[in-house]
Amino acid sequence: MNDGTGYECGSVSFREVFAELKTFAKQNGSLVIPLNHPALCCILDSLTSICIETLIEKRWNEQMETLTTFKKDHGHCNTSQGTANRDLDSWVGKQRAFCKLYEQRRPSPLTVARYERLKDVGLLDPPNKWEQRLEELKQFKLQHGHTDVPIDYPHLGIWVLNQRFNLQDMPKERIDKLDEIGFTWNYNTRSSNEEAWNAKYQKLLDYIRNHGHANVPKSNEPLSCWVRKQRYEYSKFIKKKKSQINRERINKLNAVGFAFRLRPDHIPWEQHFEDLVQFKQEHGHCNIPRNHPKLGNWSVYQRVQFKNFLEGKASTIDQAKADKLISIGFLEIESKTSRSSLHIPALPQQMMLPSEEGNVPDEADYNWVTDFPFVG
Repeated sequence: MNDGTGYECGSVSFREVFAELKTFAKQNGSLVIPLNHPALCCILDSLTSICIETLIEKRWNEQMETLTTFKKDHGHCNTSQGTANRDLDSWVGKQRAFCKLYEQRRPSPLTVARYERLKDVGLLDPPNKWEQRLEELKQFKLQHGHTDVPIDYPHLGIWVLNQRFNLQDMPKERIDKLDEIGFTWNYNTRSSNEEAWNAKYQKLLDYIRNHGHANVPKSNEPLSCWVRKQRYEYSKFIKKKKSQINRERINKLNAVGFAFRLRPDHIPWEQHFEDLVQFKQEHGHCNIPRNHPKLGNWSVYQRVQFKNFLEGKASTIDQAKADKLISIGFLEIESKTSRSSLHIPALPQQMMLPSEEGNVPDEADYNWVTDFPFVG
């Protein structure tokens, strides 16, 4: 049906209706349509036929889903921070205004259901200042590649300083969140000579090319002193204390196989065993002096671990290793006990200490061992 205005009621698209309304507003300065307007009936019929309310509800739900995702990713509803979605930020601002009107029992486009959904997602929660600053720090890192915020940086600089200062009293949840973004707890403001560090690093690379590993002996001074310094600084770094080492240096050292923590089994057990066999061939026995540079501490450690193995305790020694050590006379069974009658209980897998990785005591942790019956 055509009413003479060019519209066929019930067949007008939303775009056409919107264009007509826009033209009317431009010509009349408002959208107050008089009852005698020739196209009023057709426009209202068209809006009804395209289910304008359904479209509005769909749009609202889409924005609500976007806000829910934002809250899940950022932990808050502060869309003005941490998002480039201007449309969402504008929508959130309007919903906050509508919620205030609703709470004041003033006219508001919010329904009870929408108000409850906004409340459940946390839009009405008081702003969490710590979370806001954390989000600002994330944005700072995206822009600058690090979290070393200058102290004079507006708002964020002092906040970052306080996080380092309050580490001991900080809830674990906050510590974990800062760790997740690579927060530098031990930032050292003292200038560091990058050129000098790189020169020493180059010497370490030369040593690795010549020897095939990064375990610089004490006799190789001054490189060994520098190596010990890196391990010491790393120990402070992992404790979140001020340190002369940073993540970039740690990554460079890790890339060449540098061991920040020396373990008695850092050198493969089989290599130690070959050295032990060679020692016996040269000396005719396995009585390793305590001050032997390669086997002194290792030999003590093997006897202690063998004792633990016999007693069914957690040990780095297994049946195969025990057989090898006994076969060359390193571990001797008492004369009254034949090898065939020796019962060595098998350890459950969860009780075995890792032989190559894991929490194995440092050499310094077992240097004191002298009073065990297996120690020669």
